[in-house]
Amino acid sequence: MLRPLPFATSLLFPILCSAQMLPGMWPQDTLSVPCPNDSAQTIRTFNGWEAYQTQNDHWDGPRDTTHCIDLWVPQGNYILSRIEFDQTDISHPVFLRARFDSASALALESNTIYGMNAEPYFNQGPPDTATCAGGPCTGMLVAVRVPDSAGTGHVLRWHDGPYEIDGYPPIDLCVPTERFPDNALREVVLSFKPGTSDNGQFVQFYPPTIQNQAFNTGVQQLTEAAMPTYLNGQYDYYLNGSFGSSYLVMYEDSTYPDVSHPSYLDISPSPNVAVSSTVTLTLDEYATMVFQPYAQFRGGLVAGSDSVRHNFVFVNSGDLCMSNQFVELVFGAGNSYVHAGGHVDMDGRYSCFAFRNGSTLKVTDGIRFNYGKKGSGILALRSGCTVDIGHDAMLVIHNMMDIKEDLGITEHRDVELTLRDGARLVFAPGSRVHNANSIGQACKLVVRLDGGSIDISGLSPEDREKVAVIHLPSTDLPSPLLAGNLLSGDGTLQLAMRESGTAVIQVTDMLGRVAMRWQVVLSEGSNTVPFAVGKLGSGQYVLAVRSKDLERVERFVRP
Repeated sequence: MLRPLPFATSLLFPILCSAQMLPGMWPQDTLSVPCPNDSAQTIRTFNGWEAYQTQNDHWDGPRDTTHCIDLWVPQGNYILSRIEFDQTDISHPVFLRARFDSASALALESNTIYGMNAEPYFNQGPPDTATCAGGPCTGMLVAVRVPDSAGTGHVLRWHDGPYEIDGYPPIDLCVPTERFPDNALREVVLSFKPGTSDNGQFVQFYPPTIQNQAFNTGVQQLTEAAMPTYLNGQYDYYLNGSFGSSYLVMYEDSTYPDVSHPSYLDISPSPNVAVSSTVTLTLDEYATMVFQPYAQFRGGLVAGSDSVRHNFVFVNSGDLCMSNQFVELVFGAGNSYVHAGGHVDMDGRYSCFAFRNGSTLKVTDGIRFNYGKKGSGILALRSGCTVDIGHDAMLVIHNMMDIKEDLGITEHRDVELTLRDGARLVFAPGSRVHNANSIGQACKLVVRLDGGSIDISGLSPEDREKVAVIHLPSTDLPSPLLAGNLLSGDGTLQLAMRESGTAVIQVTDMLGRVAMRWQVVLSEGSNTVPFAVGKLGSGQYVLAVRSKDLERVERFVRP
């Protein structure tokens, strides 16, 4: 999240940066024009803006031509920018779009971060914060125009952010620009959808604002050449958060930024060493980090090697802003993300943290990590990764968890994690578990509870089936062992194991003679083993169960 300018400064901002002003919504901007859908009606609108609905809930989908929508209402000598939902199909979002064209697109400075926010007010409670077919039902979509790879045309870099009920401002996203000299703001689309279908609802709004953070807190460009500035020790880098510093991870490769050509900021010891070591980068509290499209981190090469890399640990105590659709931080073997506080504003629908075999996602003791928002962002867990939630810590999944086998695995594997004392994993309402890309679509999230807890109530019934929960006992083979009706001969043994293994079961009479003996294979967690009590005659018996170095003994009477 990019912190907004102080109020007094924001009043001066249009004067300082008039080239970045969006179309206005002031009395001098008002128009009364024929409705595009019915020329017999007149609508109140603003010069440079349009309001409409579509047939498929995509902002650029086929227009719904059955409604005429005003953008303002008079109130005495004033006007109020407002959309009355009684003029719309309330079951679908209303789009408010700035009417740019190629000539009127707003020029943006290269290699910096812009903060964009909007403050709509809904008169009857919170809006619909779910994800509609084309993006957030209530939120903002922004596109920055940059040259295409051939240099003969343009492409759009999309950014989006949903409405956040507890956020201030409630719609807030970061927009990084790239090295190209002709970055331009080409699309700004607000989406509004009420939370209920009641009559008499409206949304009141102001024009969204755009601020170049270079004029606010300043933007520090993170390049390999700049990294020694942040050296805090041979193996440690520290990005200070004083004065709300913003850091932009730069795309430094000479290739064109796209999905096939990611650029890496290599993090190495300084001076470098010839043995693989762990290097830590810490984002301080009150600092913000943003990534240019297709830029990410990794450990640098070991000195003298062209293949062996250092292990990289990213410790986040600040704000990690990931609103664009081109951010994917991939943590490979030996690398870790440590959430030590702060926020990860994973607003982009496809923004992603990916953890591969041998990597770690860690939430430190006492910290709550709210991952993503409903319908925004992805947590990709691959078989062999580690999820380490600390004591009294919580990982709350608000979006989609994608699970599958790691690259190169050709046989079915599950994604496994253990929740120890005080650790808690929560799937919030509307979250998802996705395994459609796993082998046979059979990958499960296997969660072992070893003093921790899990809440899957926010998942759909179908997604709950993709989560296997195993309750580990404090010790192997807890009592009572024997259950059931000893008279009818349908007894069972309830055996709990901390890990899979075999057990030998033996029944002896009071003279020490073996009456029954057999071996069973037990899984970790609870096991129910049939016990054919009917084979025993009346009398007193001793039941013994032995597993590894443990033994449990119980006496019972056969009537």
